[in-house]
Amino acid sequence: MKGREVVIPAIVVYELKRKLGIKKERRNVTYALSRLREMHAMGLLNLKIAGELPPEIVVPEVLPQPTDKGVAKDVKYAKSDVRDVLIVLEANRQGGILFTNDANLRKLALMLRIPSISYNSLLDDAREVVREICKAEKAHKSRVIKAIRAFGLEVRGEEYSEEEVEMALSYLSILKEVKFEGEYITYTRR
Repeated sequence: MKGREVVIPAIVVYELKRKLGIKKERRNVTYALSRLREMHAMGLLNLKIAGELPPEIVVPEVLPQPTDKGVAKDVKYAKSDVRDVLIVLEANRQGGILFTNDANLRKLALMLRIPSISYNSLLDDAREVVREICKAEKAHKSRVIKAIRAFGLEVRGEEYSEEEVEMALSYLSILKEVKFEGEYITYTRR
């Protein structure tokens, strides 16, 4: 990616600002923005903000939320869908490659024939394998590591080192998606 221009759609900037107000999201957003700023400062990439923030997005965000939980949930998903479409359209308009860790956003881009890259395929693979192996019971760490390495090789053709896999598992524990109990791993998202 060295020297590449990274275009951040205005809707993403809005989304990041919104997520900074959510306690459980703040840490990840701050980390991601810090990394982008560091990479920009080192001259590894050029950052550019593009696109417009449509009033249709902002207006529903400031209106009171519906009191009915089902309706509120539907409104939340609709807002998310609109933001995803705007992000994918901006990637298309820029003639770029979508760079995201959002699986649903990648699926949408794929359906619209817009190339996309997961910025952490190892993390995606670790999450998938841990979810499958540890969904019913805890599993030994060495078994999980071996399965993630095999999955990466089979699905992506990538050879992950044991250290890389351990780092991904540690990150999943920081996100509270897995829990370590000695040499055993438990998947915490049911």
